[in-house]
Amino acid sequence: MLLLAQANAFQIPLPPKSVHMGVSSPPYYSLRKYSGEQEFIFGGDKDCVHEWGKESFQRRSNDNQYAETSSKQLTNVGANKRDDPINHAFCHKCNAWRGAYGLEPTLQMYIDHTVEWCREVHRVLRDDGTFWLNLGDSYAGSGGAGGDYNEGGLKAGQPRYPGTGKTMRPSYRRDKEPVPRQQGRVAGLKPKDLMGVPWRVALALQADGWYLRSDIIWHKPNPMPESVTDRPTKAHEYVFLLTKSKTYYYDADAIREEQTTPLDTKAHQTFGAAGGKAEIAYGKKVSGEKWKPSGYRNKRTVWTIATAPYKGAHFATYPPALVEPCIKAGTSERGVCPECGEPWERVTQKIGASHEGKIDSQYKKSSNANRITLLRQAAREQGNEYELVSTTIGWRPACEHYN
Repeated sequence: MLLLAQANAFQIPLPPKSVHMGVSSPPYYSLRKYSGEQEFIFGGDKDCVHEWGKESFQRRSNDNQYAETSSKQLTNVGANKRDDPINHAFCHKCNAWRGAYGLEPTLQMYIDHTVEWCREVHRVLRDDGTFWLNLGDSYAGSGGAGGDYNEGGLKAGQPRYPGTGKTMRPSYRRDKEPVPRQQGRVAGLKPKDLMGVPWRVALALQADGWYLRSDIIWHKPNPMPESVTDRPTKAHEYVFLLTKSKTYYYDADAIREEQTTPLDTKAHQTFGAAGGKAEIAYGKKVSGEKWKPSGYRNKRTVWTIATAPYKGAHFATYPPALVEPCIKAGTSERGVCPECGEPWERVTQKIGASHEGKIDSQYKKSSNANRITLLRQAAREQGNEYELVSTTIGWRPACEHYN
């Protein structure tokens, strides 16, 4: 079952321990303002009758789109056609915060809010479930368009842009929404510092009880161009594999990738039999054929997946190819037990895992090299080339309800 609900992860309408896997790409910190109603109340007392502090607004005094209204009028709080509030507001009573997730005034607050909604994911996730979290990074700003003049900024309380009386014109996206400005300097970071948001969040989740099992690099071969000249263009994001338990359902065979080995590596060196011994010959012309690897290998932690177009009014979607391996690895292709929800397990057979070779090896008897050498020689005695292939031969229930 796929759940489609309001993007408020603080209230997932599901019972505890009912979800086998989840995947999410939440709003990144301080990168964009989404259209529509995005404000939520974080923290504080849920029974409090909130009294909110003053909000700040992004004026459009230089925006030609509203030339029919005077710039002086546009700077007034009560003016028509001004922007929606783009800043936050705190409750004077309980210190709750009202605002859009991803536009928190501090990085630590964003991390805290992420940990908070992930606790709700933790609640509905089964003990054997997996959670895949996609996050991108951000850079610390120098105050953006007036960030230093905001509360807590380096120039708080001073007149904004002396001599003009106007704020800077905001940048707008294709959906006519303003691009959020960095609300000031991040504590402990210098302007232009890479904030390391994904890893800060991942370590906070680990400290909150999650098992951090893998950090996957989403490599984008078609990244968004950046007008930077003093650093490389960002072409990757992170996908973290998180679990509730140290043992969980994970179908590695469902997402195996094709094995590829360059022809100039040692894996393709010639094997031959000399003096009754199986030998590997480095740079020598001996009898035998080069080993040609085939089959599949365990999926690596770097996924090269191009971004995909989307016709809807959403400019931060992740491509289906990024979500697909998460779903395949985290759920059973066969299904689950209708009684307890336990996923069916894949039954595989490894072809080429045994041998009846009649020769010896120069390697130590208990070594993995000795075992592989004998397997290769046994296959060649039969006129074949050795390859270890895992193939699915069926499925079996992991519970007792089918016995």
